[in-house]
Amino acid sequence: MTLLAMAALRTSGIIAVALLACLAARHRSAAWRHALLATALGAALLAVPLSLIVPAWTVTVPVAAKPVAFSQALSRSSDATVESRAMDGGPRGLEASSALDLGFLVVWLWGVGCAVGGLRLAAGGIRLAHLTRHAVPMSATNWMRQTETLSARFGIRRPVALAITNSRGTLATWGFWRPQILLPSDAPSWSGARTQIVLCHELAHIARADWLFQISADLLRTLLWFTPFTWMLSARLRRESEQACDDQVLAHGVNARDYAEELVGIAATRREALAWAGALSIARPSGLEERITVMLNPTIDRRPLSLRSRLALVAALLVVTGPAAGLRVAAQAGPLNLNVQLFDSSGGVLPGASIGLEQAESATRTAVTDGSGHVSFDAVPPGDYTLEASVVGFKSFRTPFTLRTGKDWQRAVTLQLGDLMETVTVAVPRRTVSTAAGATAPEPLRIGGNIKAPRKLTHVPPEYPQAMADAGLEGLVPVEAVIGKDGSVTAVRVVSAQVHPEFARAAENAVREWKFSPTLLNGAAVEVRMTVSVRFSLTD
Repeated sequence: MTLLAMAALRTSGIIAVALLACLAARHRSAAWRHALLATALGAALLAVPLSLIVPAWTVTVPVAAKPVAFSQALSRSSDATVESRAMDGGPRGLEASSALDLGFLVVWLWGVGCAVGGLRLAAGGIRLAHLTRHAVPMSATNWMRQTETLSARFGIRRPVALAITNSRGTLATWGFWRPQILLPSDAPSWSGARTQIVLCHELAHIARADWLFQISADLLRTLLWFTPFTWMLSARLRRESEQACDDQVLAHGVNARDYAEELVGIAATRREALAWAGALSIARPSGLEERITVMLNPTIDRRPLSLRSRLALVAALLVVTGPAAGLRVAAQAGPLNLNVQLFDSSGGVLPGASIGLEQAESATRTAVTDGSGHVSFDAVPPGDYTLEASVVGFKSFRTPFTLRTGKDWQRAVTLQLGDLMETVTVAVPRRTVSTAAGATAPEPLRIGGNIKAPRKLTHVPPEYPQAMADAGLEGLVPVEAVIGKDGSVTAVRVVSAQVHPEFARAAENAVREWKFSPTLLNGAAVEVRMTVSVRFSLTD
């Protein structure tokens, strides 16, 4: 749904600007205005695929948003330690279900509209193909001769097929690689003037590739049928292409009054409307009066599009398409209550924890979580902030984040278990063989809600290496150990390279023999890391 909305926004913006420019250029020629609209059509069609590769730039739109209650879901942050959690069957589930239903409804309605528009275009194409298949190729010498002459004058190198249908009301041009001009059944009996006018007008459509632009606009209108600008673009393209071809006919020496009379005569006998089929025609009843008024006005600019104008429009296409493709829109909410909920890694909440909210050049705001692990900071405006939390037994948490859209004000923080710390001192008298070991029990942890810290059940004191004592050497051995779920030490390693191997071996051997009660997080046994400092010292 977001992709559809952004596609509609990009194309609507491009087309709206082009329509305004076309209105401002009403004194320019129809060929120039049609080229402007065709350029906008190209930019609109390219904007969506290019949005996948061009650099993005974001426009933030302020919106009025009301605070969201704690009972609503918290959005999951991209940070590995910031997660969103929602209770099953709670408001989050209802909110997600409502959003899903609305998104499905929008996509369903869009699909129905596209299907209706697509069927309309498909029916038109089938109708044109049927008329063409059952039409009889034109064999009249005067028609073929004038077609060759005018095609050469317009620079048309593709073969143009003229065919007579069995209907008196059919007069249409369609196709690009193999263009077709469908003529009514009475066309062979037309006067030379009418034949010249019709051929000149329809061949002008072919030379200008008007059908290709028109069918592209109709396809875009079918895909984005819910945006009024695509409908306006399709209608305006058809109108400007007809007037541009009228200017081409007048430029070939046809008298304006004679041309107007022939148009009225053709429209009076034409009953079959093929505009819905994407075909182009000289005498569509819709807009005929305006066209006659324009062609009878001698002050109208009828100049064809110059090479300089073409290059300028191509440059405009490149300039407009890139920024439009990279456009991203983000709604920025106003000051809201920043709601934070604190969890441990098992999903349990952490009450009574201190959380700090820091912004550059502003005092840090602190608050304490309630019984459900929630905390709220009132009226926090958009901007860049840092959130920090510190609970005994857990690793300290500090992360920067940005408040921009409404969901940013709902955050959840998951704290990871911290490391246990223990210091063991092994002291012996200088130059004596006897060993004495002392150990300090780990300081009891202040439980941050749901942690039950491990308790040492078996302590094996490290032995002072005799060789080190005789040599009068002392040392400090930092050791990292992992206490398994059953309380046994599953891994030990010395974390410093500046330790004598004798001291390292003595410390590791002792720590491996230690036993602990399991570390419980919300009643479940978990692994925990412990840092031990073993000091070997000599006493006087």
